Amino acid sequence: MNKGESGTPTYWWSEDNSEIYWIEITDREDIGANLHAPMTNKSGKDYWSYSFVNKASKGDIIFHYSKKETSIISYSIVGEDHSIDMDLKWAARGTYSKGIIPHRRPGWIREFSSHYELTNPLSLGKIKTKAEEIILQSDSKLENINKFKKKSLYFPFELKSKRPMRPMQGYLFKFPKFMVEIFPELAFGSKVKIPTRASDFDPNEGGISVKLI
Repeated sequence: MNKGESGTPTYWWSEDNSEIYWIEITDREDIGANLHAPMTNKSGKDYWSYSFVNKASKGDIIFHYSKKETSIISYSIVGEDHSIDMDLKWAARGTYSKGIIPHRRPGWIREFSSHYELTNPLSLGKIKTKAEEIILQSDSKLENINKFKKKSLYFPFELKSKRPMRPMQGYLFKFPKFMVEIFPELAFGSKVKIPTRASDFDPNEGGISVKLI
């Protein structure tokens, strides 16, 4: 259980052992190789969407949303109860990070024990068709989290915006169990080999092969 200093649970899922789902939103080539994020944002401050890499427990399920395919395409099982500290090459994506060049910085990595490709990837278009039901469920959930210090669902998609539904800016989000209930196809996948972590040659780092993680 994850509690704050006063003993009050920090997050809305802290007392619910069935809330084991998270979602990575990314355009990386090696989806499913691991979870990874820098320890701080570009301002050197803690950022919840990065620090969530440390919040998942062993056995939790991480869904993977591909920005390139605009779909949830696979899921992985968290292999250990702790993260690994490792320098990684990173640049945030999105409107607020334009012009930032990937650079090496301290980060965290979580390894997976297994990886599954969804039999039927769940597209953003299909998620939109259930928008009313999702909003109803999210509103109901919000009504019951008053005792928690951090009163946010940390939901991965924009819900009440004038713009069409789309992924929120960030890396790792909480994926409420009600999403798995609304979209049962998320439970069906074929186990495949865990993807190999991508690497690349960087002439600015002494002529060595640098893992882009």
